[in-house]
Amino acid sequence: MNVGVVGAGVLGLAAARILQDLGHSVTIFEGRDEVGGQVVTFPVGGTPLECFYHHLFTNDTTSVRYIQEMGLGDELLWIEPHNGHLVNG
Repeated sequence: MNVGVVGAGVLGLAAARILQDLGHSVTIFEGRDEVGGQVVTFPVGGTPLECFYHHLFTNDTTSVRYIQEMGLGDELLWIEPHNGHLVNG
C-alpha cells in the first residue's frame, strides 16, 4: 500500500519507519527544510533556542532508538539545560 505521512517530526518519522517495516511504500511530506518537527532549535547569540517548547531527553530511549535506526543519530544535539523548576513555591 502507498502511504503518505504528513510531517517529519519524531512521530512522523517513527510512523513512516514502522509502516515501511510492514512492507508499505511510504512518502513523507514535510514543509520545512529539516527534519525534527517541533524538536528543532535555531541560534540566538550562539545559544540554541527551541522553536517550540518541546524536548527530547536522553531517557526518551524509544525516540532516540528510532532516530538512531533512521541514521539520524549524529544529528542529535544534546544541550546542557539552563533552567530550573520551582517546587512548593
